[in-house]
Order: sequence, then structure tokens, then C-alpha cells
Amino acid sequence: MNHEMYPTPPAMTAAKSALRAAVKARLQAVPPAVRAAKSARIAECVTALPAWRSARSVSVFLSMPHELDTMPLVHAALADGKRVYVPYVAGRRSPMVMVAVDDAADVAALPRDKWGIPTPTTPSPRTGAPRERPLTPLDLVIVPGVAFTSPAGARIGYGAGYYDSYLATPEATDAVRVAVALADVQIVDCVPTEPHDARMHWLVTDEGAVECCPSSTSP
Repeated sequence: MNHEMYPTPPAMTAAKSALRAAVKARLQAVPPAVRAAKSARIAECVTALPAWRSARSVSVFLSMPHELDTMPLVHAALADGKRVYVPYVAGRRSPMVMVAVDDAADVAALPRDKWGIPTPTTPSPRTGAPRERPLTPLDLVIVPGVAFTSPAGARIGYGAGYYDSYLATPEATDAVRVAVALADVQIVDCVPTEPHDARMHWLVTDEGAVECCPSSTSP
């Protein structure tokens, strides 16, 4: 998706920047032990979703240090025998794609980038082969964000547009979109949105799961 088709008004840019700054400050103030406990609770709620249980292929973002920890979800997916994909960006102007991780040891060995995010390299240093891309559309995508509304499922990300663009690709258009967030930090009354901003199907926090809008795979 070309975001230049949707120029952002200056007032909205300012509102988004202010919201990002406020929520990121609250995230960074969460004690590590509290973050870990709430991350584990969120993983329990996600893995209880019917959409998760039926998914054969899932994408999970890998967290920055101040975000909730998604490693419990990665490990749960691998233990369930799901094919697990994580984000990969080849360069600053490259689109985000998903590449496979093989097992827990593969994930543990991922180097961290300048933001502290575990980041895959391709080809894989273990096998010397390019990392696998999804051969068929993904069933479920765990989506990051700075702030969300509930139950509307509006989202504001970090500003690069990677996920809004990726969710519009054939690889992800039919995937169930599951946002994860800390309830008392990242759920807000209002999020400035634009036409290209993807809404979530599910919003899962440490207080439980809320269905925001039905997905194409909902019964």
C-alpha cells in the first residue's frame, strides 16, 4: 500500500505523535516483573482463542524491551506444531515480509537490533539457506501497536506503516488479526485513524479477549 495516496493532515500527525509519546512513556514505566506476568496472561488468552487453536501458520512480532513479551506466544506456537513466521525488513526502504523460525533454539539465537528487537538474518546462520517465506496465506497475525481502542479495534502503530502495508498483502488479507496490549497502559478512548489504518479482529489484553470486528474466517 502506498501511504503517499493518503497524506496525513498536520493536526493528525501531531495528535498521533503526542499519543505515541504518552503511551510509550507509560510502557517504559511498567516494572519488568509486572510486564512478564501480564505477558504470560496475554499468551494464555491468545492461545485459548478458537482462531489460534485452528491456525496452522501464524506470524508473531518480536518485542522491544519496553513492550509486552511475545516469546511465550512464539514458544506456544512452536510447541503446537504451527509454522511460525516473524517480521523481517531487509533495509530502510524495503517492505516488511515474514520469514520462518525453525525452533526455540533458532529464536533464542536471533541477534538484537538497535531497538533491542530479536531480528532474523537470512540466509539462516544455522543452515546457510534462505529463510522460508509463507507458501500459502497466513491463518493468524499477532499485531503490535502503541495504543488501541476497545471494542472498536482501532490501532496506532509506531509510524512506519509496516503492518498496515503488510496486512493489505495477499499473504495476510484473510488472516485473523489479533492485537495484544497491556490493558491499563495501551487501551485508550480514541485513536486518530486514517483510511489505510487496519482494524483488528481481536484485542487481547491481560484482562481478556474482546472480538472487535468479525474476520472472514469467523463462523
